[in-house]
Amino acid sequence: YQKALQHAQSLFLGGARLVVMDEVFHLAALREKVECFCGERGINVVWVEVRCPYSVVVARLNRCDRDAHLLSRDEALLMYRMFSEIFEPFEDKRGSHILVQNVGFAAIDHIVRFIQARM
Repeated sequence: YQKALQHAQSLFLGGARLVVMDEVFHLAALREKVECFCGERGINVVWVEVRCPYSVVVARLNRCDRDAHLLSRDEALLMYRMFSEIFEPFEDKRGSHILVQNVGFAAIDHIVRFIQARM
């Protein structure tokens, strides 16, 4: 997380106006680090929390070949369960959090509109 945060910081300091961090910010303290850095620089933060039912995760993992992935099917399922158990809920004080139920692609337009409204 520290490496990803440092990379995002360098992008912003280099003039980037938008940075997408595809990470699992499962702890409130990790999210707070991002909020503090961005808040000090007048950068808007939008949190997109994606939830996916376990049955959908299993079905998706069973549909594809895992040879090119770092994690096997069982390891990916174990990681899903672990993050589900330790994930700390969002405390959305600024209206910068959107929750997406990832069971299809219909939510993509909604996510894009949500982010655009906060930029």
